[in-house]
Formats: sequence, C-alpha cells, structure tokens
Amino acid sequence: MDLLTSLPPSTHVYCGHEYTLTNIEFLRSVAPRTNNTQLQKAIKTYHSRAVALRKEKLPTVPSTIGDELAYNLFAKCRELDVQRAVDCIEDPIGTMRALRELKNNF
Repeated sequence: MDLLTSLPPSTHVYCGHEYTLTNIEFLRSVAPRTNNTQLQKAIKTYHSRAVALRKEKLPTVPSTIGDELAYNLFAKCRELDVQRAVDCIEDPIGTMRALRELKNNF
C-alpha cells in the first residue's frame, strides 16, 4: 500500500469490479470509530457521487490516488486515528489485517 499511496494524487486507480457502494457501506461502518470528521465528510461526499453515478448506470471507476487517500481506510493504515479504530496502535500491518478481517466479515 505504501507504494500506491506514494504515487501522485492525480494517478488513476482502476479496479476490476464495481463494488463501490458496498465498499462505501463498509467505510461508513468503520469511519465513526476514528473520530475523524474530515474522513467522515469525505466518505459522505464519495457516497453521494457514487450513488449519482450508479443511478445513471455509469461506473464509479476510475478513482485517483488523491481520492483513495481521502476516504479509503486501507490507504490510511499509518494514520493513528485509523489504528485506534481497530486497536492496532503503531502497527500499520496489524491495522491492515484488522481492516481486512472486518471487511471479510462485513
């Protein structure tokens, strides 16, 4: 993830699936634990944009690295508020593992 997050913010991110709305629901379930209002606002904006696109039967991808850094918890594993949210202080790999486990069981 460090390699991806080090790319320029304008770099396009293409995924091979359209799970954006499901992913947003996961983000919305975990984000309040971070007490990060900026993150929660970014997720809300992302959700509104994705719903509008899907309503028009348009894809939500690509995103950009800048977008991912704003709202993707997996891209924020080095941030203390995200680490606290999953009880993995100062452990970005443990944070990634905990987020993945939460997502697997979501």
